[in-house]
Amino acid sequence: MKKIIVFLCAAFALLCVSFNASAQFAAPIMRHGTDLVDQNGHKLTDNEIIDLVGADIYGETVVGARKQMRAGTGLIIGGGVTLAAGLAGCFYAGYEFGQSGMTDVKEYMKQNETVAGIYLASYVVSAVGALALGGGLAFHFVGKSRLNWAEEQCNDAISQVTLDFGPTVNGAGLVLRF
Repeated sequence: MKKIIVFLCAAFALLCVSFNASAQFAAPIMRHGTDLVDQNGHKLTDNEIIDLVGADIYGETVVGARKQMRAGTGLIIGGGVTLAAGLAGCFYAGYEFGQSGMTDVKEYMKQNETVAGIYLASYVVSAVGALALGGGLAFHFVGKSRLNWAEEQCNDAISQVTLDFGPTVNGAGLVLRF
């Protein structure tokens, strides 16, 4: 009986060696802007992302992170332009004060209400621009880190190794997926 078991084990081992094993290499997923792309630069569709990480992570993380990054980018651009315009107005008011030859700012602002109005408006515009720029940076970087996390989840899903019993090219058997 022992000889038959040894013979069957040897025959099974030889059968395993007689088939070629072919593996598929799963390229890592990378983040490019608000999109997730494969190694060839192919943008992953929403369904491909859902297949990798699931609908819950896609809906809660990827969609929200894309919105955050887009809103952050818009706020950064708008805040930067607004801040620059406000600072230009402040510099203009300072230049006018310097050209007047006066040394008392309060007295100068009382005499030149136009420059005082420009200075006050420019100060307010600068403050709004700085707030928008700061908020935009926060939104952008939080969204970016959330998308980086989703990228890691995609790569973890690709790199999972499973051993199942199921259909193969040569019939039913053990299937190793990696």
